[in-house]
Parts: sequence; structure tokens; C-alpha cells
Amino acid sequence: MPKNDLDSLWVRYIWKGVGVVVGSQWGDEGKGKFVSDLAQYNDIFVRSQGGPNSGHTVMVNGKKYAFHQVPSGAAFRKPSVMTAGMVVNPNLLYDEMQQVDDPSVVLIDSRIAVITRAHRALDGYGETNGTAIGTTRQGMGPAYESKANRRELITVRDLLDRQTLAEKVANYVHVHQAQLLEMGEIEKKTAEERARRELAPIEILSPANGIDEYCDSIVEELFGAGQKLAPHIAGDTSIMLQQFARSGKRILVEGAQGVLLDRDVGTVPYVTSSRTTAGATLADAGLSRYADRENGFWGVIKAYTTRVGGGPFPTELKNSTGELLRQKGLEFGTTTGRARRTGWFDAVATAYAIINGEILKGYLTKMDVLSAVKKPMICVAYEIDGKRTTQFPTDARVLERAIPVLEPAGRIERMNRRDIVNSGRKNGFNALPPNARAYIESVETLLRDLSGVPDFEISAVSIGPWKGQTVLK
Repeated sequence: MPKNDLDSLWVRYIWKGVGVVVGSQWGDEGKGKFVSDLAQYNDIFVRSQGGPNSGHTVMVNGKKYAFHQVPSGAAFRKPSVMTAGMVVNPNLLYDEMQQVDDPSVVLIDSRIAVITRAHRALDGYGETNGTAIGTTRQGMGPAYESKANRRELITVRDLLDRQTLAEKVANYVHVHQAQLLEMGEIEKKTAEERARRELAPIEILSPANGIDEYCDSIVEELFGAGQKLAPHIAGDTSIMLQQFARSGKRILVEGAQGVLLDRDVGTVPYVTSSRTTAGATLADAGLSRYADRENGFWGVIKAYTTRVGGGPFPTELKNSTGELLRQKGLEFGTTTGRARRTGWFDAVATAYAIINGEILKGYLTKMDVLSAVKKPMICVAYEIDGKRTTQFPTDARVLERAIPVLEPAGRIERMNRRDIVNSGRKNGFNALPPNARAYIESVETLLRDLSGVPDFEISAVSIGPWKGQTVLK
């Protein structure tokens, strides 16, 4: 039963069976906040793609959780399942699990691909050999390459068998030996330069004392992590999740990154290594048939736009306004700590994400941050090579040439969060200040028109980082 009026409002939007939430821009939209608001209505939480390159921040009862691999529901002591579509760093995963009150709620599919120190070294090599794309250097790309290659795949299951693990590590390292040794020379020079300048030392990921010793050290590291993770390792988690769905359990599948970073429909090559759309995320969890398409396909949308790493960003603000948004919005990566690039809300890019992400309901975040800007703008179209268009270019080289067509919005009023949330329990979006309402209406109308999805609606607006600092339509 609902505990208060706000709970009663949320009940209108709760899905049956399985729901999914994805990022509707370039990631970092605030998916952890969405999970916080919906945690009490769900029985099981799932991560089915990505790995330590993602970052979900969850604020619960005065405590901040920074999740990268563990589903955010673990902060609420809810069963949190990691399925076979993911790739994981076992040591980081174990450390991450220790921040939750009850680590036993985390279950790990034995088929998940493992990131080794060698994968991370090769990820760094890719960023230093003239083909940089702004990767987080967590080893994601090389690990997903191992999944696709199949012959080089190391799984969570292998962590429990030292001999198999040793054979697979040796195979991977020897196949990539030349690049690893080249990366070793790069790291050596970097370490020497940092020492000369009295800077903090770097983590050496490449071979230091020979290939055989390198393989042995990786095996010992991974086998030790496997022993710690063993109680959490399950078999086929998709079958288990399907059984839960059939029994009436409500499940939330948490997407990582954002649709515009999808490896197929995103701004290639400046994308992540996995699929990030709602449909792909559900498929990787084995739960597509149980999804509530009408009520359960959610996209989190930031009231302005941010991006981390390389790649085209038409509305980017390289000025004091961009820095203001960065500071007020605390726009620094959960995974890397890197400053995020900031810019105006881009309706063209977000509409493209709604189409490809199969999103029907929007959860708009950081409206309170936008109030710091005197003259907010909205990108309603692009001008490319002298021609106006509302079509998002699928070629990143074309998107680089896009000039945003901007329209002004009224200055967003400063908000008293407590008063607005209290009023919103009865008045919905009418509790928000006039210019904030107008901004939301403009964004919603633009996204419907540009996406051609007439059923899309912005159903909830976040006005603060904590659970409950949200207004429902």
C-alpha cells in the first residue's frame, strides 16, 4: 500500500512484470536517482550490459553509493542480478560490493566476461597509438572484443578453476604480446617523466618482468578475486529471472551509459562497447517477453546536455556558462572523475535517442541546476553545410559540422525543494514555477514532434539529488 500521496502518484506509473530504464543522451543523465525513486516498487534489479566504465550514483538516507558494476538496487537490500551480457573487473566488483549493507543480495552470472590487467593495458594502448576515442581505460573494449572473438574469452566461471584460468590468461597475453610489450615501453617512459616532475606514480598494467611472470601475476590476482566472489556466482541468471517474472515479481533492468553511446546506433567510434537501447538491454537480460512496453520503457533525460570523452557535441558550451553548469551540476564522472563537457539541451539528439531507445516515458533530471543560468537555450534543429535539419546525423563526421539552432527559454526560477515536493503531491507539475513548467512543456512537445512518438511524455521531474526530490505529472 502507498505510504503517502507521493507514493500514490507513483503507482500510476508502475509497470507490470519487467521495466527498463536507459539514458536518453550521452550517459550521466541520473539513472541512479530514478532507481532511488522506484526502489520500493520493485522486487529485483538487473544489470545486463556494460561494466566498470559506467557510474550510477545513488543517495539513500544520507549515504552516497557510487555503483559501477553492481545494480543500484543493492543499496536498498534488494536482489541485484548481473547477467551474461556484462563484462566485469573482479577485484573492483568485490570492493564495490562491500559498500552495501548486505552484499549477499548480489548474484553474478558465471558466463560474464572478465576484464584482466592485460585488457586494461590494451585499452590504454588504443588511446596512445593515435586512435584515441576518449575511453575510460577500464578495459571494456578489449574485453568485449574477447567476447566477440570467443577464443580469447575468460569468464567468471574460469575464476574458480586455476588451471583453466592460467591457460586462458596465457593464451590471451601471448596473442597480444607485441602490443603489451609496446605499451610497457610507453608506461615506462610515462612513469619516468612523472617521477621527474614529482607527480603521483601511474599504475603499471603492462608486463614489467617478463611475459611468464606477467601471466602468473594476473592468474593469482584473478583466482584470489574468484575465491572472494564464489558465494555470489550463479549459473544461468536469465532462466532464474524469467522464473521470477512468471511468479509475479516486479523487475527493473538498469541500462548503463546512454543511447547515443550505443555501439551500433550511437556516434561511432565515440561510443561504448555494448548495446545501450531498451530493447537490447532487455534482450541481454533474457527478459524481453516479460517487459511492460506501455508503462515500463523509461528514459532519463538531463535538462541540459553533458558528454564525457571525445566525440561531436553540437550544443557544447566552452565558456563560463558551461563551467557554471559543470560546477552547479557537479558534472564530474563517477567512474573517472573527469570533468564532463556541458551544453544546452539538444532536442534533435534526444529525439533520436527516444526513437532508437524505444523510450515512451521520460524522467527529467537537474531542473534545479538549470536555474543557475540566466538565459537558458534549447537546440531545436541543426544547420549542416548551410541547410537546416531536424534529422540527427548517423555519421559522426557530419555531426561534427552541425551548428545548433537555438531558441531562448525563460529563466528557470530557483526552487524550494521541500515546498515544491509537498505541493506536487496534490498539484503535480503545477507545483513547479511557471518558467520551469514552460521549459518542460517545450521539451516534451519538441521530443514528440521530432521523434514522431506521439505517446512520449515527461512523467516525472527531479529537482534534487535525494530520493523523493521529484515531482510527478
